[in-house]
Amino acid sequence: MAIFGWSAQTRFSIIAVVQHAAWTFQARFVAPFLRSYGINKEEVGALLAAGFAIGMVAHPILAAVCDFTSIRPRTALFWCCLAAAAVMPIHLVPLIIEDNVMAWLLLARLSVYFFWMPVGTLLDTIFIYCLTTDEYGVIRLWSAATLGVWQPLLLGPMLDQFGYWIMVPGFSFVAVVLSICLLMLIDETEQQYHAIEKEKDEDKQNDTKTWLDGIIAYQDGIGRILWAEGWLSAVFYWTLFIMGGSTALVGFLVFLFWVEDLGATNSLCGLSVAVTVIFEIPLFYFTGSILRTFSLPYLLILAGLSYAVRVFVYTIVDSPWQVLLVEPLHGVTEAFFRLALIYYAKRCAPEGLQTTAQGLGHFLRDLGRVIATLVGGSVMEHFGAVTLYRAAVALMLFSIALLWIVYQLHPQYHDVLAPITDEPQAVDGDAAQVKAYQGRKEAGTSEAQRIESGTRERGGKGTGGDD
Repeated sequence: MAIFGWSAQTRFSIIAVVQHAAWTFQARFVAPFLRSYGINKEEVGALLAAGFAIGMVAHPILAAVCDFTSIRPRTALFWCCLAAAAVMPIHLVPLIIEDNVMAWLLLARLSVYFFWMPVGTLLDTIFIYCLTTDEYGVIRLWSAATLGVWQPLLLGPMLDQFGYWIMVPGFSFVAVVLSICLLMLIDETEQQYHAIEKEKDEDKQNDTKTWLDGIIAYQDGIGRILWAEGWLSAVFYWTLFIMGGSTALVGFLVFLFWVEDLGATNSLCGLSVAVTVIFEIPLFYFTGSILRTFSLPYLLILAGLSYAVRVFVYTIVDSPWQVLLVEPLHGVTEAFFRLALIYYAKRCAPEGLQTTAQGLGHFLRDLGRVIATLVGGSVMEHFGAVTLYRAAVALMLFSIALLWIVYQLHPQYHDVLAPITDEPQAVDGDAAQVKAYQGRKEAGTSEAQRIESGTRERGGKGTGGDD
């Protein structure tokens, strides 16, 4: 039965809206918020990096807890939201006790990010398992719209009116609302997700390999992924790492630059998010056309070029309003970056390692965030924001130029990395044709496995071909 008579898409859309409303309190305004405590920019960068680092380990820990206990995903999400709401007020302690400000802030950031960072990933997992591609796309649209409406119309003006301290009760309140939504709006679909997880656990129990065999196989898999297309794969993942770090400098430190160096108000900062979202939403709709037009390396190259143009303009304008002219380029960077990450792993990773390849891509992106915010805060403090962002532009241009050169030097991989013309319906959403495509893909995979099995029986070495 559907709760309240609502479909899964409607209920999950509500959850996504509330979750992204809470996320706005942990996104771009965090750097100015931390700066309001009187700490320098280098310390702000260190606190951001520490939060990202703890977030990288929090998700596998939470996933392991769910896998090896009777705790169900909805329950884990519920307690994570409540815990994040409960520890957020630690940020208020330095306002009362003026000693050890940095220590209190570090404790606060580590505590909040440990519980909060896995929430989005776990929710995405449930959404993907329980919804069709089209339904999940609608949720992504609602999520983007929430960011575009919440920050300019509510959060930015609130910060200008009341000060940054309002972020503490604001986040806690919305996180509690999210925990209630999770209990009320996830039911049968969550059970479906749990059934899938149970099936995976049964598969693991039927696997006779030891943990040592698993570690060796995983290490071998990482090497095969990084060298699937030779130097091209290595440079592609290097560019993902650089992209993750560079976008973090904009996503988490740029408001500090705009407010302190360009004189922007928090309302204007919030408005900039609305501008990015207005141009980002149509790209979700045209995802299929984008994938059929550009090869995968060119997606990443165009994402990098859009980033370079946008960020360089930041360093030459003399009015904060002028940055709005280039903010639409954020949509190109974000959309093309995500598509390149997801579909490169899907099409180019060795057979059976697509999930590991996506995990590696996300890990490199998050590692880039940790290093970029740590180094970026220090550079911003000692050399200025202009130097930081111009250096980021130079590194980005170098990386995408290297990717282009290596791509041109390896024509044997151009067919594998060509625009995706064989699965347009899988992106655009005709359900019947999607099913037909998936059937063809599964048949092809089975045939590849049969051939590989025959090769091994003859004593040959499997190629682990491309997806």
